[in-house]
Amino acid sequence: MRLIFIFALLVYLASSEKYYKEPKKFIFDKDFERFKRFLDLHADIKSLDPRYKNATYVESRMGDYLRMEQEINEHHAAYLLNLTTYDRHLQRWSDLDKKEKMKVKCGTKLPRRARAATNAAYLRILKALPKVPNGTQVNHCHFPNPIPDQLSCGCCWAQSCIQVLEHQLLTLKKQSVQLSVQQLVDCDTSNDACDGGWPTNGFRYMQIFGLCNGKDYSYQNAKQNVCKRALCRRMVSPQFIVRQMEIELKGDEESMKKLIMRIGAAVIAMHADEAFLSITKGFYINDSCPKNDPNHAMVVCGFGSDENGEYWLIRNSWGSSWGEYGYVKMKMGNTCGVASFAMWPIIIGERSLNPLTGELEEKIYENAEDEDYLKQ
Repeated sequence: MRLIFIFALLVYLASSEKYYKEPKKFIFDKDFERFKRFLDLHADIKSLDPRYKNATYVESRMGDYLRMEQEINEHHAAYLLNLTTYDRHLQRWSDLDKKEKMKVKCGTKLPRRARAATNAAYLRILKALPKVPNGTQVNHCHFPNPIPDQLSCGCCWAQSCIQVLEHQLLTLKKQSVQLSVQQLVDCDTSNDACDGGWPTNGFRYMQIFGLCNGKDYSYQNAKQNVCKRALCRRMVSPQFIVRQMEIELKGDEESMKKLIMRIGAAVIAMHADEAFLSITKGFYINDSCPKNDPNHAMVVCGFGSDENGEYWLIRNSWGSSWGEYGYVKMKMGNTCGVASFAMWPIIIGERSLNPLTGELEEKIYENAEDEDYLKQ
């Protein structure tokens, strides 16, 4: 009996061992006690990072955590006094330094190429359409799968591509599918996996190689050494995507409204800063962030207005604990460059969406830059 008790005690002690190394000088420090509670709360993810076994690293992370805690507490106090329109709270990445946060939570890289003429014909037609009436409320944020969580892989470009294509399949084909983000991360050599990429390149990869079932080729939060597309069940065949569409809006939000009214959802690229990383609810207003330095891709799926003004309804890929269940209202006015680019795929099939009328038609469109196609 005594041996059984000792064995049980050893098992308990082993199971209760912390995944992080406590710096001895902070053992009785109140600040460190708060930081420990934060680490314990997010042990499911952070315990996978071996750097937390190093006391010096933990001390450095505590410094960044305390800085962010103070900043967020001050912002929350301002929110309670109605001095700001959105609230913030600590997220599991709040202890990372700014550079690492941006690397793991963002991941959009603007290509080095001329973009001014990209699908310019489509933009001309959008501009010529009647103005969207004031007060119009549009919500196409009906997706087949929950809000994704890219964790610590900077693959927002891939997450947003997949969400838009899944949205189109649900809207046009009435098919609820889960497609493989990991395939893009592992196999799309035109992008840089967890180190960033550009969504249009992701759509181009899908057009050439197709896409696997997301359950067969599941998300791993890292680039794997081997592309496994040959080993999985293909859900989207090559050439199913007829064309990758990209328009440079340059802040033309009227054209963006018309676009979302007709296609439902599109990928956008904007600048996300530290404040954006910790949004929990409200109406995001930021007049100081750059409009021409995109570092994060998301999905715009609606727009409207409330007591704070006109907004875009944006779907993110940072899990449902960020924003309002994974969504945020962003102030119109090209906040942080949200209306600088729009990207989406044109898909083939028995029923295709006329982008200007919003009607489902039998015709298959093969040239997205042809003005006759645009005027259907």
